[in-house]
Amino acid sequence: MTPRFGLREAVGTLVLLALMVPGIVAHEPVFSDGSGLRAAGWGVGLGLAVAVAARTFAWRWWSTLAVTVLVYLGFGAVSALPDTAVAGVLPSVETVQLLVLQVVHSWKDLLTLVPPAGAFLGPAVLPYVTGLITGVLGGLAVVSGRWLLASLAPVALYLVGAAWSVPLTGAEPWWALAGTVAMLIWWALSSAWDRAESDPNPQHRARGEAEQRIRRRARTRTLTSAALVLTLSALLAVPLASVLVNAGERTVLRSYLAPPLSVQERATPLQQYRHLNAQLADEPLLRVTGLPEDARVRIATMDHYDGVQWGIAEPAEGEGFFQVGETLPEVPSDVPDGARQPVDVEVEQLRRVDGWLPSVGHPEQITLDDEATAAALFYDPTLQSLLTTAATDTEPHYHLQGWTEPQWSEGQLSGRSLGSAQLPEPEQVPSSLPALAAEITSAVSTPLEQARALEQYFHSTGYYANSTENPSRPGHAAERIARLIDAEQMIGDDEQYATAMALAARSLGMPARVVMGAYPDPDAATGADTITLHGRDLYVWVEIPFDGAGWVAFDPTPPRDQTPQTEIPEPRQVPRPQVLQPPEPPQEPPELPADLRDEENPDPLPPEQPLPWGLIAGISGFLLLLLLPLLGVPLYKVWRRRRRRQATGRLGVRHAWTEVTDYAVDVGIAVPRSATVLESAGVIDDAATGTEGAVTELARTVGRAEFSGTDADTDSGTDAEDPSRQAWELAERSYRGLQPAGWLARHRSRMSWRSLVRRRKERR
Repeated sequence: MTPRFGLREAVGTLVLLALMVPGIVAHEPVFSDGSGLRAAGWGVGLGLAVAVAARTFAWRWWSTLAVTVLVYLGFGAVSALPDTAVAGVLPSVETVQLLVLQVVHSWKDLLTLVPPAGAFLGPAVLPYVTGLITGVLGGLAVVSGRWLLASLAPVALYLVGAAWSVPLTGAEPWWALAGTVAMLIWWALSSAWDRAESDPNPQHRARGEAEQRIRRRARTRTLTSAALVLTLSALLAVPLASVLVNAGERTVLRSYLAPPLSVQERATPLQQYRHLNAQLADEPLLRVTGLPEDARVRIATMDHYDGVQWGIAEPAEGEGFFQVGETLPEVPSDVPDGARQPVDVEVEQLRRVDGWLPSVGHPEQITLDDEATAAALFYDPTLQSLLTTAATDTEPHYHLQGWTEPQWSEGQLSGRSLGSAQLPEPEQVPSSLPALAAEITSAVSTPLEQARALEQYFHSTGYYANSTENPSRPGHAAERIARLIDAEQMIGDDEQYATAMALAARSLGMPARVVMGAYPDPDAATGADTITLHGRDLYVWVEIPFDGAGWVAFDPTPPRDQTPQTEIPEPRQVPRPQVLQPPEPPQEPPELPADLRDEENPDPLPPEQPLPWGLIAGISGFLLLLLLPLLGVPLYKVWRRRRRRQATGRLGVRHAWTEVTDYAVDVGIAVPRSATVLESAGVIDDAATGTEGAVTELARTVGRAEFSGTDADTDSGTDAEDPSRQAWELAERSYRGLQPAGWLARHRSRMSWRSLVRRRKERR
């Protein structure tokens, strides 16, 4: 009998594993922490192991499927979901639940989450299940001799990894080229091997020196073909790689299927500025530990003005608020690394502002204490703004790490050109504002001088009022800004002055945006000390980008002690006769503002999702159904053997012979169905020398029982005279002689379906 897993199958499996390496690597860029490599690598290795076992034990397709599902569930914790594992290795109930659900959801999750996806629990199931499936299918194709078909497995693994990855280039084209070259060599090797094994010349099958010469020639042709393919592939790889590496970003599925969170209709914190800054001036809003010197806390950034209010513009392709984990995406910045000031702060938000989370600079890592807030966290790296959609009463507490721009001096900013930020054009700008901006900046020329001139004009000529001591209308619509700049005295607060300067800068061609945030008084403690920021510490400022300096802050709002000077004479009191006035009608109770009404908060936390016991039970039943053939075949054979041994006389002799022939078929001996009993016995004894003629002797016993003319079916009354007893003794000797040498081969014979199929065909 030929081995089921020989040298060629072993070499093909190792080569296929090498071809899978580029596909394994392709799954990693979207994770960036090694979890993609681990999940895909485990999946491929386990898939190839299942394919080798299926070939070795001659499993049927349903048995292979059952083992594959068991391997998927058994090794899912250590490969894709290590955070849910028991003792770091064993799968838990949560592991099984996630493995079942993420087979469906991981394909979508990996597209809708912002890389790196390693911070999320569940997306790693995609590379794991992809590697497992391609490993099983590719391995089965290899061990079956279909080498060309097996090459589709590494291609499929790489395509899935690239399509669900990020639009990056760099070293990945080299991995793809390496895989292509290796595949071409594999095709040449398999083709030469096929020719060497299937050469029709009978002299090539001769033994002795002629066979050795033919083998050496075949081996030489194989190596020559492989070397030629390798040389041609290398000559093509260098120019092709240079084209691919410089081709820019590639198109991936997330470019089409992962839209950002829509925040254009969402209320911005600027609409609450007057309420938070004036009416809640003494109320603590947030507590910050480790705030760097001169750093500012950003609550929200707004880059689009529609004539009524500041909002957030429609994002460009690939930009916007995307769901993130602990690691936040970063937009390339032209600020030198040496100038970046590190940020490592603890933030405790004492009052929520419509889901906007305060941040500092450019956050790169965030660790939230509240799981619900972390599960619904969104971040826009262009606006440097954090937002959560979680409806929870828990005040956010989190740890931020990243960097921020330094406090640039005038000398450092002097001579720099404007940055290349692209912002939408503002709408309904007051008609008098562009002329005012041109008049203010008529004596200066550089962008920095123009921005400073605008800042100084509003800062020095305006007056501060927020309706606590002096009247001042809130809002920043176009009509309010027109009244601000056209009045004899400019009176307003941060909301109006920041809007006026930003629109004036935009009229001069400078990209300007408005930021609402907070920062302490210069005398407040910073660094490692903890500071509490109140409503009075809220500010609104303008940011303009400069080349090599990032977004630079400008503060056009006048000092808060620079209040308007108004002298209104008190009216003279004229006595009037007292007249009894009728009683006033009852008045309706005043209606509170919308933001101060006591509304019944909905349940902030979604109801706890119960375990899908029905789904788990269904899958468990499906697994048991798949395992039934795997376990049922040996049990059925044991039951069949015991049932046959219960018969006596001629029927018992027949059953003994049937048991021997069935076992011979299961161990791989081709017993002809049309042959006589003695002919079949000769075939079995020739194939298995360990029987020592016991099968032939059993065949003669069958012949005597069938053709002796005696009534062998009657019970003789003693075991010694029962011909079936002698027949079963010969059957046991034959059984021991037919047993294969290795335990794997013995186990495979117990699992074999050959005898069952043979008997079914005979009954037809």
